[in-house]
Amino acid sequence: MTVRMLRIVARCSADLDYPMYIDAPVDDAGMIVTKGWMFGVMGKTLGDRLNPFIGRLDKDEPSPRFPFLLDFGTDFDDPSRFYWTNLTLKRVRKGEQFTIRMPAESEVKGFGECVYEIREMVDLAQQQQIDVV
Repeated sequence: MTVRMLRIVARCSADLDYPMYIDAPVDDAGMIVTKGWMFGVMGKTLGDRLNPFIGRLDKDEPSPRFPFLLDFGTDFDDPSRFYWTNLTLKRVRKGEQFTIRMPAESEVKGFGECVYEIREMVDLAQQQQIDVV
């Protein structure tokens, strides 16, 4: 099995100016290898602060729907520090959609969800944009 490090660029249709950049190990089948860590950043590309995160399997409160945890670090208060995603259940390819689940006081159950779409993929070793894994 070959694994490549890819930079995944995804955008939420609700806020196109708030992209996610995710560096992740991806296998030949186009699936993220979950044994390792995933690194990324999300936020407005101009003006506002970018928010870095690390991603890992959620071992504390695993969910079959959202098995991967995004940890934004200790700069954030506990309720807004952790987001969850189903990206690791999806095939990495252009147009693929995945969900980010985040704490939100305005939501009835205390969580909000944003659907992101993969718009670009870059092979980090070759520094080239790719269309398929």
